[in-house]
Amino acid sequence: MVVFLVIISIVPYVITLDNPFIWDSVDRVQNNELIRSFDSIPSLFLEPTNSPGGLPYYRPLHYVLYVMEYSVFGDTPLGYRIIALLLHALSTVLFYRILMMWRSNIRHAMYAAMIFAVIPGRAEAVYWVYGASNLLLAVFILLSLLFYMRERRVLAIVFFSLALLSRETAVLFPVILLLYELTESRHIRRNIVVRIIPFVALVVLFVLVRSVILGATPPISNLPFFQIIYSIGVIVSTYLKITFIPDGMVVHYPFVEYLELTHRVAIGLLVVALSIVVGIVLYKRDRFLFFWYIWFFIWIALWFNVGRFGYFLLTEKELYLSAAGAAVLLAQLISTQKYKIFIITLLLLYSAGTIIIRAAYWKDPVTYFSESVKSSQTAFFLYGQLGHTYMMNGEYTRAISIYKEGLQLTDAKSKFRNDLGNAYLALKDTAKAKMYWFIAYNQDNRNYVAPKNLGTLAYHEGNIKGAMFYYSKHIERAKYPDTNVVRRLALLRIKFGALK
Repeated sequence: MVVFLVIISIVPYVITLDNPFIWDSVDRVQNNELIRSFDSIPSLFLEPTNSPGGLPYYRPLHYVLYVMEYSVFGDTPLGYRIIALLLHALSTVLFYRILMMWRSNIRHAMYAAMIFAVIPGRAEAVYWVYGASNLLLAVFILLSLLFYMRERRVLAIVFFSLALLSRETAVLFPVILLLYELTESRHIRRNIVVRIIPFVALVVLFVLVRSVILGATPPISNLPFFQIIYSIGVIVSTYLKITFIPDGMVVHYPFVEYLELTHRVAIGLLVVALSIVVGIVLYKRDRFLFFWYIWFFIWIALWFNVGRFGYFLLTEKELYLSAAGAAVLLAQLISTQKYKIFIITLLLLYSAGTIIIRAAYWKDPVTYFSESVKSSQTAFFLYGQLGHTYMMNGEYTRAISIYKEGLQLTDAKSKFRNDLGNAYLALKDTAKAKMYWFIAYNQDNRNYVAPKNLGTLAYHEGNIKGAMFYYSKHIERAKYPDTNVVRRLALLRIKFGALK
């Protein structure tokens, strides 16, 4: 059984083995100096890591994994992808073990584990090397739950600690344990509290340590209550759909403020209301199914903190652990049908086929970002990424076209004007490069890249006064000024004196 589950977990993803690093994986893995030595491991536990979108993270084990992988595979993506597939297979096997321990129903456990292995909504975490934190989270949470069910609490606590250090979403696990105790456990209520307290204490300790290291407490949504409720409706209805039916080949969900009761919001709220009714019915009829039903919603609940995740309203990869709940319920439904073998085979073929088809859009950065822009047209940051990809490939005219499209979508116009200036400079059109950088410089006094570019251009044109002026502005505006700019400005001041 285990060998079969490993095979069914890996086969649909074999097509991804030749894929390169994509998007965040380039900066966070391929070009990340921090992961190139075991000597950096202590600093991973003492310093924050920032996402490209500027969000502060504290996920030391996520990066420890990269250090270990880099020591073996270097910057070759194949090795990282093999590890991702092995972690994915391990999570499937652990899920199967949990179900077998709980109910000892081989057919249901196999159906659920097979479905879990190939649910299309989980695929992003496996496709994407940077999605490793989701894989680690799933493995450690499932191990913790497995040992908790076996009454081996020390091991359960150890693996929960590892989950916390892999991805912040793990803070929701004590809610899972409470749900388990209230639905399946035969312990008296007083003992339940005693059993869960160590896990709650670990969450409190983790939040405190994380707050100290990041220099800030976890952000809480400050949106109006009705707007949060509207957004939750959209988030829940979207997750329920894309678990098995993706919205496209590569889809991103940019943050949108839902201020009115639109059709989409109304449908979302109706879905939430129906979900509550289904939960009540399951609670009365089958506590086992109720547990896994609520499991689905608990693991996506972090996104209910609306507006605190940078550019995004939600991400697909959060379904990686959540989808276990959907797998259990669907397996239960299928196992009661007359043609169960035919139905489960059809479902597995559909799911595996969807994974394979979507994986083709991760074959290179241009394909990935082109499809992203096509299916997520309001996500302005994707235009920037596609433009940068064209720049890296030397396709400067295409980059200019994409940057101009992105310029129409966002208030962050100075960033796209920086990029346009870079593209025109690559085409040796210094007049247009200077024009776009100058507009960007004047448009946003937080823009520290434009004065750096203007200073460098002035320096190479022999305009020393202009170079010193713009380099000074870069240093004023940048929280962490470019060290090369600081050094060059110092040399210019020594040679030509202070700027008059």
